[in-house]
Amino acid sequence: MGASSRASSARAANVRGKTRGKTRDRPVRRSRVSSSSSSSSSELREWLETRADFTSLVRLETRDDDAYGTRAVCASSKGISRGDVLLRIPRACVLTAREALGEAHEGWDEELSASETLAVAFLREEALGERSRWAPYVRTLNGSDVVESHPLLWNDADVRRLPASSGVRRDIERRTRRCDSVARRLRASKVASTLGLDVEEWPSDAAFRRAGAIVSSRAFFLTDLETFGDGDDEYVFDDVDDDCWDEGISGEESGDGALALVPYADALNHSSTATEEALLRYDVETQSAVLSSHRSYQTGEQVFDSYGVNLSQRDLFMNYGFIDIDANGSDGFELSAADFLHAAHRRLNVPGKRIQTGAEELYFTIDACGVGEEIVSFATMLLGDLIPDTEQSKFVLSVFAEMCSPSEGDDVDDVFAQTSSERESLRGVAAAMYIAEKEVSARRAAWDAIQKQIISNTSR
Repeated sequence: MGASSRASSARAANVRGKTRGKTRDRPVRRSRVSSSSSSSSSELREWLETRADFTSLVRLETRDDDAYGTRAVCASSKGISRGDVLLRIPRACVLTAREALGEAHEGWDEELSASETLAVAFLREEALGERSRWAPYVRTLNGSDVVESHPLLWNDADVRRLPASSGVRRDIERRTRRCDSVARRLRASKVASTLGLDVEEWPSDAAFRRAGAIVSSRAFFLTDLETFGDGDDEYVFDDVDDDCWDEGISGEESGDGALALVPYADALNHSSTATEEALLRYDVETQSAVLSSHRSYQTGEQVFDSYGVNLSQRDLFMNYGFIDIDANGSDGFELSAADFLHAAHRRLNVPGKRIQTGAEELYFTIDACGVGEEIVSFATMLLGDLIPDTEQSKFVLSVFAEMCSPSEGDDVDDVFAQTSSERESLRGVAAAMYIAEKEVSARRAAWDAIQKQIISNTSR
């Protein structure tokens, strides 16, 4: 896996971007919420074993008595040692947009992100049925229980359970709106005909959301894929989107890697204690995706990989639909630069003023200590010359205070606000409520701290 983490150019200021960047420093894997039934898993393995280069030290088991459902367990009678190759998936089995769509993508995908284009490719293979080169794999994806917990597939009633001011609620609403907008655009452009499909009104909003959830939760970003395809592959990216449903051009030709659905490899469950050794990589020499073990396992023991080192609970939830209590927690929360500018412009009575390009993709991290000097400086820079120099710091702090102020709609449903002592991991609504509860507490602490900052700033 390659550099695929949050942008680090403004890390000291607790400002982060949610777009592709060339300053990423943390590997991230997009993987699944769960996996398929035992029968489809067996069929998938049989299909993979017809490929000479397929290697596996694990087998998939489906259980109904635990939260994992399908799990990968050590199948070697000798056990597995750290550094052993757990899986080797040949290139011919890996599903990318370029491999699936070929030249048929041209002309309609210019405004789609890498993830959205891969979602279209998956839906096309699904529509092809047994004619699809990846038919056994597509059947396992259709049989997964991704619908149970991924936020892209929630109903409106569940979303409204979250506090109106919750950042996770805004993210869910924004991503679902984006999915529906793309689906409408694809239908309007008659993309089904372009892709050789004899279907009307394709894809539906529901189908595209489901495909989006599958890509968000199961796809990998594989580096070193320069030779993956014809050498000038339009689906080669310097980075996968940190937020896979942000708008963006999908054809960045840096030659560093590509977004891909990798059969069997996507069935392993995540461990927040796994190291970078447990990240899937593409091996140019063997032309295959390779996963190694980050620790030893005994025969029959569940084998884990990493969806990304140091992923936060919010990262896990928004992309995979669950949180791991052992994942990196945060005493802070995020506010978007765009929301800051909207609030500032309202205060200045210039609500119609244009928001700078890219502001939707910048986030400030605020915590119980209030607003750091770096954030104040960055926010002041965004405001430009709207505020006199002598009033800038006080004004910025007052806007952040307004954004953090407690509201009646902040209360979290006690039924779903479960604590870490009750469960090791949470899914779906329960996971979102857990994050929202932490965020509400952080906002209240931040509001108190900012009030003290304002008083201190005024007394100078």
